[in-house]
Amino acid sequence: MAMQRPVTGKQAYRQCNQNLIRFLFHIRMACTIFEEILINSESNETEKPYHHFRLIVCRLRLHTGTVHPSYRPPWLLENQRFGTNSIAALVKADSIGCYGSEFDVWLTTDNQLVVNHDSTFKGVNMQKSTAQQCTGVTLDNGEQLPTLQQYLEKARSLETRLILELKAHKTPEQETRAIEAIVKMVKDMGLDDRTEYITFSRHATKGIHIRLAPKGTPVYYLEGDLSPKELKAWGCAGPDYHFSVFQKHPEWIKECPRPRHESKRLDRKRP
Repeated sequence: MAMQRPVTGKQAYRQCNQNLIRFLFHIRMACTIFEEILINSESNETEKPYHHFRLIVCRLRLHTGTVHPSYRPPWLLENQRFGTNSIAALVKADSIGCYGSEFDVWLTTDNQLVVNHDSTFKGVNMQKSTAQQCTGVTLDNGEQLPTLQQYLEKARSLETRLILELKAHKTPEQETRAIEAIVKMVKDMGLDDRTEYITFSRHATKGIHIRLAPKGTPVYYLEGDLSPKELKAWGCAGPDYHFSVFQKHPEWIKECPRPRHESKRLDRKRP
């Protein structure tokens, strides 16, 4: 019988922080649902209570693994000290034991990859500018807007998973070039087993999963216009939808994949 490895102090600390973050996230999501209930109850007196209960369960399940648990660095970190899509937020998310850090990737006019949430940030359009122009922008926390290479290089020394969102670009051709460059860079840096992909683009979803990413790589779809069954037929790991989508389609809740086992997350080794 195999001996179970003892849990170190650092592992116990990370596990405690992960559980606390999940708990706070669940409370936040439950409050959002109850706000929706109050709004709906004013306009629809016949709404059945069990329907709201199912929506609450769905929302909690969305952030415990049934549907994709894509934690952007926690909302508490997205301020002037850390900044959205910043390397500082990535480091902080890892230090407090987040499951993963979500970030957004764009392809520039010179076919370079940069990390930023908005298509246009401080007057610079990511798709219509060069990498030099994009990285010349200063984030709210004082960092320069990072390239994907800079972001991943820092991630190699950390443990948290990487939730990479490829933003929907203006043309399929742009998305294809971005997908090819992203998957190659992730592979070259040895981060395949820690990277998950999300996107609003059907073209990118199929391109990442079917053509390029290693078999078994989690790919989630964001748009909310396809059922979990349809996504399963594509080979996707599941939907990553706003809870309002499940309000419109409560029957989709049962179609979502079951939670994956998470017991080995604390045993991840540094690359």
